[in-house]
Formats: sequence, structure tokens, C-alpha cells
Amino acid sequence: MQNKTSSPETVNLLLVDDRPENLMALDAVLEPLDAKLLSASSGEAALELARNHDFAAVLLDVQMPGMDGFETARRLRELQRASQVPVLFLTATEVDGQQIARGYALGAVDYILKPFTPDVLRDKVTAYIGLFHRTRHLQARLSAVSDAENCAHILVVNDDLAGLLATEASLEQLGKHVKVVLARSGQEALRLLLKQSFALILLDIHMPDMDGFELAAELRQNDRCRQIPLVFVTATTKAEADVTRGYACGAIDFLFVPIAPDLLRNKVNALLNQFRQQWVLTCQVDEIEHLNQNLRASTRELENINATLEQRVRERTDELVRTNEALQFENAERKEAEAALRQQTVELRARNDELAHFNRVVVGRELRMIELKQQVNELCRRLGEPPLHRMTLPPGDHVPDASPDSAPLPDAAAAAKSGKTKELA
Repeated sequence: MQNKTSSPETVNLLLVDDRPENLMALDAVLEPLDAKLLSASSGEAALELARNHDFAAVLLDVQMPGMDGFETARRLRELQRASQVPVLFLTATEVDGQQIARGYALGAVDYILKPFTPDVLRDKVTAYIGLFHRTRHLQARLSAVSDAENCAHILVVNDDLAGLLATEASLEQLGKHVKVVLARSGQEALRLLLKQSFALILLDIHMPDMDGFELAAELRQNDRCRQIPLVFVTATTKAEADVTRGYACGAIDFLFVPIAPDLLRNKVNALLNQFRQQWVLTCQVDEIEHLNQNLRASTRELENINATLEQRVRERTDELVRTNEALQFENAERKEAEAALRQQTVELRARNDELAHFNRVVVGRELRMIELKQQVNELCRRLGEPPLHRMTLPPGDHVPDASPDSAPLPDAAAAAKSGKTKELA
């Protein structure tokens, strides 16, 4: 069986059959897919693999000695790791409704009858591989959302250590889902912001080197930090110009020291709730955009398939039209030929009839002449004279011999005989 090198996108498929030749056939059919194929020759071996690997699908033979496919599927459902893996049953015999219902109850998603069509099997398995990838992607997105909901990081920037510790102590009472990160300068804050994401920034205005306004301006120029809520915290100024400048730098609020701990916690908690909602919405928007991209890709693919099919239909239609025109032309020629043949047949029959009539007339005359010549020759013979006519009959023709007992001579023959008698006398 194949042993592909796994990549982050490669999935596992479990092939279960007690006959090695069937496993080899499955391996050959599924080898083109981007998947690692793991084989088991028994239900027990399949369960052992399922305990140690994640699978996109299981192709499971129904009829196996010992633990059959139904029992194997039932035990797979008892494994937490494999409880949701789709099972495609393979069977060489027809299954009745009761067996089908039993298989579906055990988690089967399809029955495939052997011998199967390779392309159909690949298409089915490809669909479940795609479903596996989409499920993993959604799980990753949900995990990110869950992390955002369960743990929010707050960056507190203040050069005064006592102020940092006091703020940290107040915010830690929000619970384990809030983690406070401290920075004592604007430069340190920038380094932290490049390493991780934050749900909220509490920023002191008056700091050496880089004050709060300058840090806020730097953050607004960074795509990653631009959307982080920023709250200025100050103990020295309430000047309207500074407040206006702070809001212009992207601040959403000003807090003035000293701050009541409960007020600080309530303010931060409200901002964190907004952050969580925005994060969830962002994830949902990203997921919708991802689905839309997949939909657009599928639509383009479908349009390409439709265009190809339409082109093939047009080509086939044109071919059929040309073939039909050729057949019509051929039929027209055949009809003309048949009409000409019928006309020739009629003419030949007419000529044949004419020829037959002519033959009857000519043959009748020739026979009559031959008969007369024979009668003359017979008369000459009776008179002791040599025959006047040489008789040449075509082979097979026969004219009855004239004899004394034959029919009376015609008038011409009688006249000739009478004339000859007188001449002799």
C-alpha cells in the first residue's frame, strides 16, 4: 500500500478488507487523491489504527470473518476520535432494506456495490475529503473565536511602576479570562504589539522618550494595531486640547487618575465585551467571505463545465445535422435511382414483350416456310425428282416429316404438282 509523505493538507483514509487483492484494488483507485492510505485486513486492526490516527473517511468491507463490517462500524462509533468519521460500506452482494437501515444507524453514509466504478468511488471519497477540510477549517475558526472569548489580553503602558501594578491588581479581579501585560515605555509596547494581539490598550499620556500621543499615532499607521481599542489614562491633565488630540489619535475614552477600581473594571469589561462581539463578527465575516470564495470558484468551475458541455452539444448537434443532411441527400439519390430503375424495368418489360411477340411471329413464319419446303421436297421425292430445297434446321428444331398420309398439301403445292405432271406428260 502507498505511503505518502504527509503534509498539513494531506488527510488519512482507512481501507478495511480481509482480502489483499481488494485492498490493492482500492489503493490503485484512490492513489491519485491527495491522501495517505492506511490499510487494515480485519476489524481489530482497523480499530487500532482509528485509535491513533484521524481519518477523513473509512471504506469498510461488510463481509469479513470474525468481526464483520457492521460490528467494526459499531465499535468505531464508540471511539471518541473516530465517532464522527463517515463510513462507506463496500459489499459484493445485494443488501436488503434491513441491512441498509442497520448500516446507516451505525454511521454509514453510503453503500458501494462491488465491482465498483473507479471514477464514481474517487468522486465520492473526494467529496468526503473536502468535507473533512472544511470541518477542520471551521474548527480552527471556532477555536480562534473561543480563545478570543475565553482569554482577552490587555496591554497597560505606563512608565510609573506603581501605577502599572495598581492597574494590574484591579484588572486581575476580572477573572482568569483576562490576562494583563505590562509595558513601561512606548518602545516596549510596540515590541509587544508586534508579537501578539491585544483586545484593549490602556495608555498613559506622559512618558519619557515616546509619550502616549506619539505611540497612538504609531499604532494608527499599523494595519494590525489600528483596530485595537485605545483608552488614555492620565493623572496630570484634563485640558480640552489634550482630550481632543487624544480622540484624534484614535482613543475611544479618557480615564483620569485616581480611578475607582470598580469603575475601571466595569469600563474595561464593557470594552472587552464589545471586542468579543467584534471578533466573533469578524470571524463570521471571514468565514462568509471564505465560503463566498469557494462558491465563486465552484460557480466558475460549473460555468466552465456548462460551457464545455454546451460546446460538445453544439458540436454533436452540428455533426448530427450534417449526418442527417447527408442521409437526406443519399435518400433522395436512392429514390431517384429507384424511380429510374422502375422506369427502366417498365421499358425493358415493354421491349421484352415486343421482342417476344416478334419472335413468335418470325418463328411462326419460319416454321411455316420450313413446313412448306418439306412438303415440296416430299412431292419431289414422290415424283422421283431431287429435292428443290436444302433443309438446315437449328439444333433441336424439328418439323414433322411430310408423308402420303399427312395433311393435304396447300394450294400452292397442289398447283406445283399439277404443273409438274403436265410437263412430264
